[in-house]
Amino acid sequence: MFLDESGFSLKTTKVRTGGRCGQTPIIPTQLRWEHLSVIGAITTGGQFLHHTHRGAVRSPGVVTFLEHILRHVDGEVIVILDRAMIHRAKAGQSFVQMHE
Repeated sequence: MFLDESGFSLKTTKVRTGGRCGQTPIIPTQLRWEHLSVIGAITTGGQFLHHTHRGAVRSPGVVTFLEHILRHVDGEVIVILDRAMIHRAKAGQSFVQMHE
């Protein structure tokens, strides 16, 4: 099983627009610094599991997702992670040791 996270920014983007010659058009927008994050995993058999979070995924969110995986995937589970700090946090390491 391969697991990773990704983030999505909800900031408004501005695009080009037309205006009168010599007058800069003003495009009002609401700037929000919020973002969504998704943690997901795919099995070698093609099963896809995911969770969506407001803000960043932190190590407790990784542990919650690993618990979700254990509830929904039958048999032995081998998870392949990158070396991100949230994967190496003590909470995640403790969870893995409890389930070895």
